[in-house]
Amino acid sequence: MVLNSQRRIEAEKWTTILCPEMETRLWENAEAGRTWVVHRSSFTVFEVFADYSVMVDLEQRTCSCRLWQIDGFPCTHAVAAF
Repeated sequence: MVLNSQRRIEAEKWTTILCPEMETRLWENAEAGRTWVVHRSSFTVFEVFADYSVMVDLEQRTCSCRLWQIDGFPCTHAVAAF
């Protein structure tokens, strides 16, 4: 109970929707994909050209690198498509 209480108190100090660790990870993904070329295939499907080409579907929340599906958090390619 003490640990839950301490975590709740810490979480009340957050100024973002995401926790600080996930916020940092999101910004790192955005920075990593900044130079990649992104082409729109349809309204929600994108092709991202990094060292290789991957397909990102924002509606289905999938990426052909499979990291988004495995981790549940948008991969670098998905963030580039955003």
